[in-house]
Amino acid sequence: MSGTLDVNGLQNSQPYSDTQGTQPAGAASEIKQFEAEIQKLLQELEASLQGAAQSPSQAGSGQPAAEPQTAGQPQAAATGAAGGGSAGGAAQAAPPAADTASAGGGAPQQPSAGADAGGTSGTPQGAAATSGTSTTSAGSGPNAIEITDTTSKPMTIGEFKNGGSTTTPSAEITLQPGQTGTLRYQNGDAGYDAKADSSGQFEPNASRLEYEADADGKMKYPDVSYIDGRNASISLTDGSGLNKGDDKSIAAGAPADAVQTDAAGDKTIAGYYDGSTAQMQAGANYMQSQLGTGGAYLHPNDDTLPAGQNPMSGTQSNTLYADFGNA
Repeated sequence: MSGTLDVNGLQNSQPYSDTQGTQPAGAASEIKQFEAEIQKLLQELEASLQGAAQSPSQAGSGQPAAEPQTAGQPQAAATGAAGGGSAGGAAQAAPPAADTASAGGGAPQQPSAGADAGGTSGTPQGAAATSGTSTTSAGSGPNAIEITDTTSKPMTIGEFKNGGSTTTPSAEITLQPGQTGTLRYQNGDAGYDAKADSSGQFEPNASRLEYEADADGKMKYPDVSYIDGRNASISLTDGSGLNKGDDKSIAAGAPADAVQTDAAGDKTIAGYYDGSTAQMQAGANYMQSQLGTGGAYLHPNDDTLPAGQNPMSGTQSNTLYADFGNA
């Protein structure tokens, strides 16, 4: 039979009667029994239809259906989830998984040992013989000489300009053993750098690193000069093929009459200067015997020597590198 069963229609229908208005014997009780059975079937059918509308796992449980989970939402732990419980047994949300892979996949990379906050660590490149950590600077301008103390004692290096004082520098740096510092120069500056004695005084008989910062921004004609004297060895390079001076310690073997010693025992070998005294001549002759003539000026006219034997030099760099060592 198809169609909808009208419960109300059955309940409100009138008892069967014949055309004469009389009921057969026993018919009334059978009709009432039939109506009761129909009513029971209808109630069972209605309950079955309501149960089918609920999810199979929750039908008849009385609990609301679970909401669908959103992607990325933490899931409840299974232990203690049903019915709550104490803090130890209550459901806890699992934390989101940590992102341990890079965008390209794989394990996270650790920073390399010794790296610093900006990216980069290590010692300056290009020093003449020994690289130290540059932590001090003086002077100003786009041109520079990076100077390293290769001795076992602190030293002070002064920057002097042509035509200025020979005892009071325009700028100076103090270096610890192994440390590198920077002296800077404006375009057009010319002069020399020299080491102070152990008392901090700058003497006119010191070794000289002579510079000329050209107007076009190059330290064009640097050289090393021991003409006035030698209180330090100076090794000079531009990092691109220019190499002048030396890194030898020769003062200990110099003739006694050619050496001056300060309060700390540091020695200065007399320079030739104008050759007017025996001490000047002895000092120049000794240095030439130990160093030759091609690395540093020993006499005022050394640039007249044949090529390869004179200390003249040139560079296109605006940065030079020098080591100051023991005399």
